[in-house]
Parts: sequence; structure tokens; C-alpha cells
Amino acid sequence: MKYEETIDAICNASRLKMLINSHKGDIEQLDPKMAIELAKGELNELLEAMEADNYEKAITECGDVMNFIISVGYNAIEGYRRRK
Repeated sequence: MKYEETIDAICNASRLKMLINSHKGDIEQLDPKMAIELAKGELNELLEAMEADNYEKAITECGDVMNFIISVGYNAIEGYRRRK
């Protein structure tokens, strides 16, 4: 697959950030609206990293964005399952 290496790198960044931030609690406990707002902040950091040609930081920021999206997705799936 064309993007497999990219997906792997971002997933690895996501996993690392989840691990080192695990002391903050379970990310799915965030209110989804708050998680989206936090993701927007991480997108701004991603933009700054790209504008500075800091690609290692950009990959890390992709992981951060992904983690907040995972939180929202987790809650969406759980909400869907509760409806059935």
C-alpha cells in the first residue's frame, strides 16, 4: 500500500504519545467537544512544525492529533453500541 509506511509512522507516534501521557488518565474520558478543541490546537502545532520544516516534530504532532481523534471515535463507537 502506498501510504503504509506513513500510517505506521503516525501510529507509532500516536502510541508513544499515549504511553508517555498515560499518567493523565484515559483519553476517552475527555468530553468529545473538548477532544476536538484539543485536536485543533494540535493541528495548529502541526502547521507550525511544517512551516518550520521540522518534520520530526510534525510526525509527532500527527500522533497527537490522531490521539484526540481516537478519543472522539472511541466515544462515537461506544455511543453507537449503546443505541443497539
